[in-house]
Amino acid sequence: HEYGMYRCSVDSELGLLGMEGHNWFGVVDMSTKKVIWNLKRETFYVSGLSFGYETHDWLTINRQKYLSLQTGKNTIKMFKVVYVSNDNNSFKFVEDEKYQIVHSSNKGAEATINFCDFDQNYKHIFLVTDYCVLQKRAVS
Repeated sequence: HEYGMYRCSVDSELGLLGMEGHNWFGVVDMSTKKVIWNLKRETFYVSGLSFGYETHDWLTINRQKYLSLQTGKNTIKMFKVVYVSNDNNSFKFVEDEKYQIVHSSNKGAEATINFCDFDQNYKHIFLVTDYCVLQKRAVS
C-alpha cells in the first residue's frame, strides 16, 4: 500500500495476520492467504509530525478475542473477532464501543494519541498523548 507497511502481527490461535500501513489496516487469513477485512484509516501525518503507527494489538478480554486499532488521530477502537461458521468459515470484526478510547485535551481538535501499548495481561493501556504526556488507563 501507499508509503509501505509499518507493522505486522499474528494471532496464532486464530491464524490471522494484521498488517498496518500508512492509512490502511488489513487482516489476512493465513490458511487461505486472503485479505478478509480491511479498514481505511485517517492519514497519520500532519505538519511534519506523525502519529498512530504501530498501534494495533491482538488481545483477549474475558475469553473474547479483540483487535485494538488506532483509527483516527485521537481514537482507538476495539473490534470483537467473531468466527462465522458458514461455507467460507471466516471471521467478522464487530466494533465494541464500550472499549473505545477518545483522547481529548486542552489542544482541542489537535488532541493526539501518538503511541499506545498494553501491559502484559491487557489490563491497562499506556498512551503517549499530545507528544509528551504518558497516560495509564484501565482496559475494562
